[in-house]
Amino acid sequence: MPNGRVASVVLVAFLMLSGTVGSLGRSAGETSAQEEQAGPAAQQLIGAALETGQLDYGTSLVYRAYALFGDERLPDEFAGADAVEDPGFFAEVRLNWDELPGGTRDQLTPFIVRPNDARSIFAAKPAGEATGADEGADTGTGFRDTGDCVEDWATAIHPTFPVKVWMRCTDDYAADLERVVSLIDGFWQPEVDLMGPPKADTGTAEAGGDTRIDLYVLDFENDVFPRNGGTPSPLREGTAAMAIADDPIEGKTASGYMIARRSELHDEVFQLTLAHEFFHVLQYAHNVTITWGFSSTPYGEFDVLRYTPYWFFEATPTWVESYVYRGKVSDGAMLDGAHSRFSYSFNTDEPLFTSVAHGSRLASNMYAAYIWFYFVEQEVGPEAIGQIWRNLEAVNQDDWDGTLDAIDSVLSFEENFREFAVRNLNLDLQPGDPISPSYADMDSAFPEGIPPVLAIGEGKDRRLEAQGAGEPERQVEATIKPLSAQYYYLVPQDDVAAVTLDFSGMAPAETLDVDLIVRIKDKGWERRELGVDDPTVLCRAIPDDDVEAFYLVLSNHSTELDGALGGSFTVGASAESCA
Repeated sequence: MPNGRVASVVLVAFLMLSGTVGSLGRSAGETSAQEEQAGPAAQQLIGAALETGQLDYGTSLVYRAYALFGDERLPDEFAGADAVEDPGFFAEVRLNWDELPGGTRDQLTPFIVRPNDARSIFAAKPAGEATGADEGADTGTGFRDTGDCVEDWATAIHPTFPVKVWMRCTDDYAADLERVVSLIDGFWQPEVDLMGPPKADTGTAEAGGDTRIDLYVLDFENDVFPRNGGTPSPLREGTAAMAIADDPIEGKTASGYMIARRSELHDEVFQLTLAHEFFHVLQYAHNVTITWGFSSTPYGEFDVLRYTPYWFFEATPTWVESYVYRGKVSDGAMLDGAHSRFSYSFNTDEPLFTSVAHGSRLASNMYAAYIWFYFVEQEVGPEAIGQIWRNLEAVNQDDWDGTLDAIDSVLSFEENFREFAVRNLNLDLQPGDPISPSYADMDSAFPEGIPPVLAIGEGKDRRLEAQGAGEPERQVEATIKPLSAQYYYLVPQDDVAAVTLDFSGMAPAETLDVDLIVRIKDKGWERRELGVDDPTVLCRAIPDDDVEAFYLVLSNHSTELDGALGGSFTVGASAESCA
């Protein structure tokens, strides 16, 4: 996108309801919503119709709004398997607003104004009442004094931090406002200490009446009034909250506001959700343009129809959940809010920097990649994540290498990725404890004991039996993508006298790291870093090499998009004595 157009950008970020992991992760035995999705998503069908000329651009935006918010006005032919998150929708509307026909702008207005605006999709209106979208209409967004209800809205201003909470005057709204204000105490200052303050908003009536950051906590379940866009909740089922970038947008920076689902207010995970969304607002204050990209790459799907978020855009807010609430919430809440994403959604055989459109099978990986920043915190401290975002301030939107350099500068991928890959094995192997420190050492709620999916070793293929006379060594074909790893578990049988590991068939060798996590008889587990140019022989007649079982961790520390390495390695199992 040309830099001259940045001033019109509005971006939205979503966080899905957790449950166990919500639709962005999976619990044991379950697949993610993206993997279960049968057929193209609504936005994909709309995009295809735009490309073929079946839809004009303005209509495509309107249909994308319907899809994003679950509006029943979306024609059946574009319903698809479901809708997915569509961060680019808001940006595209703002970017192209002046060029859109007046009727299209009227149709889009309810989806882009703030929830307390009488024109908003979130506003309950009597059936058939005009939306007030015409220029000059009364928007009903005047400043509200805190406490009392004004036009069915109440607000509470935090006594210390520049944030205002908005809530409809339903049920015990005074107590609910008080609870939200108290929850803000848990995350605001720790995050500001890391990232610096948010960018103040414009302070206009449409932006809440002052420069504070606004948080709209909305209730839907008991609201039976028809809405400007229909009767269903504008927050799709499963969406817990969202953060939307907003004016003033100056250079690469922007302000923002948040929307959250009131029905989640008394769920312990709700405070983690708010912490996640607030971190998005802080990201916008550093570089709103770098939170998504356009560049087409083997590991991205950047295009003008659906802006694809960079992986760290979702990974760092997920990390902050684990940081701010460590030891302050139950283990179950921490698991639901953050750590289960690693256990059940992190694809270790895909690049750490995987950046794909929401709705992709790998979308959950962008959240699960928080584990790199958890690792960074464990190695050099939490301040490093704030420094990363300061580094990103000068990076232009499509500078993929610049984003990686900003992250690499606080902890080198080349020097540390192998350690990260070993730690991701996530097993408490005793005696010996070769994976130390472990993630659980930093947070006792971390679900230690759930290893990555094994390329070999999940079943009977773990048995390493002696080769017969003239039989070749076991040959393992492998392709290891950049910043990814593969894991193998093998158990030599009693007839094996020596194990030989040879990685000379893997190339390029310069980016390959091999770690052996091995259990030695009568000694326990230990870790060995193996060379890749010459074979490694473990002679079981030698006490120090009397291997009973072993894990192999093959990792690729390349950060190049085309930096995959591949070939094959061999595992020999000889019955002949080697002493």
